[in-house]
Amino acid sequence: MQKKPLTARQTKALATILGDRPRDRALFLCGIDSMLRSSDLRHLKVADLLDSAGHVKDECSITQQKTKRTVTFTLSETTRHAIGHWIQVSNKGNRDYLWTGRTKKYGKLGELNGKPISQVQYQRLVKRWLEDLGVAADDYSTHSLRKTKASAIYENTKNVEAIRQLLGHSSVSATSHYLGIEKAQALDIAREHKMF
Repeated sequence: MQKKPLTARQTKALATILGDRPRDRALFLCGIDSMLRSSDLRHLKVADLLDSAGHVKDECSITQQKTKRTVTFTLSETTRHAIGHWIQVSNKGNRDYLWTGRTKKYGKLGELNGKPISQVQYQRLVKRWLEDLGVAADDYSTHSLRKTKASAIYENTKNVEAIRQLLGHSSVSATSHYLGIEKAQALDIAREHKMF
């Protein structure tokens, strides 16, 4: 069963609920805005999102781990502010992962070795957020964050090709399947667009 995307109301409510948790709020907003797979989101480094002046960029590009293709994403002003705040309060440097766990591990010669949060830890965070929101967490997953903005854009534009590019999919059919677009829905869209 495909996991559901969040609604606009749920997204806004959760951003408010996470207001006093800088890391979680920044991670949540970045997950929604960037539409990255969790493997790519968890491995973002500070330098991936900052410009030469040290400000969070509104447009960023990374190479996806799964496909090895470059994908470009935009970050809203709200998300940029949350990420900038998180970088500041966490005292992260350019080479640090943005989303690290709470435990600290030391590398060679006692240097702090901040690892990105694990997939399991990320899943637990998302589940906790959804429980805080008061929804059935089993209906959602980390993938729901990736799917939320893509689904909203599709609902507003019906432009599968644009969504394909934003998600970094290799084909429109993969994107259609991802969004859950059925043949009946496609025919309904065709009926709505009268040519004469």
